[in-house]
Amino acid sequence: MKTLALPAFQFAINTTFNSAIGCTPFEAGHGLSATTIAQARLQATRYATNAEGARDGDTLEDVDQFFDQGIIKEQLELAVRMAEVVRTTSEWHRRMTSENLSQSGQTVDLSKYTIGKEAYLYKPPTMAETIARGRRAKHIDHYVGPGLITRHVGTRSMVITLNGREFQRDAGMIMLEKPTMDDFDPTVRNGEIIETQLNNYASRIMKPLQEGEYVIMKDDPNAGDWYCAEIRKILADRIEVNYYTTATPSLVNYQKSTISERSRNIKEATFLRTWCLDRGKGLPTTTPPTTAHGKLNHLWWGRIPMEDVDKHILIRAIGLSALGKLDKTTIRLASQLETPHHEGAGGFEDFEDKESFQKHVKRVSNRNKRKR
Repeated sequence: MKTLALPAFQFAINTTFNSAIGCTPFEAGHGLSATTIAQARLQATRYATNAEGARDGDTLEDVDQFFDQGIIKEQLELAVRMAEVVRTTSEWHRRMTSENLSQSGQTVDLSKYTIGKEAYLYKPPTMAETIARGRRAKHIDHYVGPGLITRHVGTRSMVITLNGREFQRDAGMIMLEKPTMDDFDPTVRNGEIIETQLNNYASRIMKPLQEGEYVIMKDDPNAGDWYCAEIRKILADRIEVNYYTTATPSLVNYQKSTISERSRNIKEATFLRTWCLDRGKGLPTTTPPTTAHGKLNHLWWGRIPMEDVDKHILIRAIGLSALGKLDKTTIRLASQLETPHHEGAGGFEDFEDKESFQKHVKRVSNRNKRKR
């Protein structure tokens, strides 16, 4: 990942529109737009042509052979994801300027910052504080106080006295009310956070999918059951998801069961992150690998084409606890679906042979007996 990060950040910065120059830095330096993933895929499979314009050998190979297995593809995909992060951050700074917002997303009204009023100031933790508290700096509160505003400096700066010391800060780094854990993320437009809801095209256009979002989805548009999944990548042509599995069977007569029966059944289920044995190529398991590489790379995951997303995702932004339990809102919506949840990971068609499938069923059965 370290070898991919720098080129990805470089691509993200160079392809982000800059209002000062009226184009992207790449266009300013080269006179043309940067190469897209689609163009890179085409170039990776381009053969030399003869005088008649035909390909040498008169063959056309699958692009996967040349592109999908290489590090260039991973760099470009990471670059596209970083470009979206850069775009979001750039939009946030534009909003701070145009709407006169502070770093916390609150409107700065200088008339309220009167002398003698209590206020919180931005003061990141020092190295000594992080060591003393045993936590990383990003996990420690960056706003301290309250202190007293003692005087104004210029048109926007102020001096705040706190614990016998004076601190000078810009109004954008001073808060009259300390933020709480429930406050909205200021980088999200209008403070909007996706609520648990049934998926449809309109909701996805208004509030695009987010990496890290948990969803209820089918692994196939025609599947008769659903999984819990985590969106791990959002790319131009597809999304990638990590599937979660449960050993709790669904109701036998699901279609004829009541909403209350369905809710109780879903409430009992525990949806766990799932890996694949034999270095990611074997049977599924909810027991994590012993190595960090295995935990990251041997997950049970799948690809969903972007044009088919609405055929797969049923419920967005579901609430899933660290113990694998769904929250009340998700259970209520899931119980209204026409299909039940899937038990285990896949079915017979997902295994190499009947013997492998039977071994998997036996393993799940033994695990359930131990839990009882």
